[in-house]
Amino acid sequence: MSGFRINRDEFLAALGTIAPAQKKTLLPILSCALVRSTDGGLSVTASDLDLTITKRFGTEAPLLPVAAAVLLTDLLAVMAELPAGMIEVDFTVGGKMTLRSGRARLSLQTMSADEFPIDRPLVFATIPIPWGTIAHALERVLWAAATNDTTQPLFNGISWRAASGALYLAATNRYQLASATLAVPTGAIGDANIVIPARAIGIALKTFSPLDDVFLGVDAEGTHLGFRSASATVTARLTDGLFPNYEQLFPVDAKETAVLDVAEFAAITRR
Repeated sequence: MSGFRINRDEFLAALGTIAPAQKKTLLPILSCALVRSTDGGLSVTASDLDLTITKRFGTEAPLLPVAAAVLLTDLLAVMAELPAGMIEVDFTVGGKMTLRSGRARLSLQTMSADEFPIDRPLVFATIPIPWGTIAHALERVLWAAATNDTTQPLFNGISWRAASGALYLAATNRYQLASATLAVPTGAIGDANIVIPARAIGIALKTFSPLDDVFLGVDAEGTHLGFRSASATVTARLTDGLFPNYEQLFPVDAKETAVLDVAEFAAITRR
């Protein structure tokens, strides 16, 4: 038997963080949360193969080795029924996960952790990026991304082009275009020209705090990108192809220029 003690609300919040990685699937293992012990405590992971979210946190009691998969919807439902406070969680050899809090005792069937999709090995940069800085730029372009463009999947993503210490972001739904440029610390982002699914960016914006230092990583094949902080990791499968050259839409030389007050201009367009 192996297990741990943890605050119910903290565990429930972690499960809520990884839940967006799940979609309807015919593979039972992808409906599960992977619960694992780590050097610093515990981690929970959910994945639909295109997107993987891991949340890490500490435990109050010494943690014995844990590695099991359990249906996430069932675990969320059971956790919501338990009273607030510390709960004891045990895993038995017979494939049961037992949760106890006071007089309440609930059990769930588990699956082998070996069946869960293997983590993509990512190589992360050694220099972090203040998430508050990059999040602001991502929010400025995310709204313009398409949500379900079946003929051109590239438009369901964010163009991410990094070169010479600058990051260029853009998104379009064919009718609107948004772009942003920001300077990044040297060594924090390698040169790249990729498209990240807008869904993954939206989840990353909800997962990380503006105060987090986030490291960027890619796999050896260049097909997956990861964002990692001290407490969470979001990994996404990149969209194949190159984003159209949107910069050609912007005039290089303009005979006339105008400077507008943003708030006033926005108010006029709403009328």
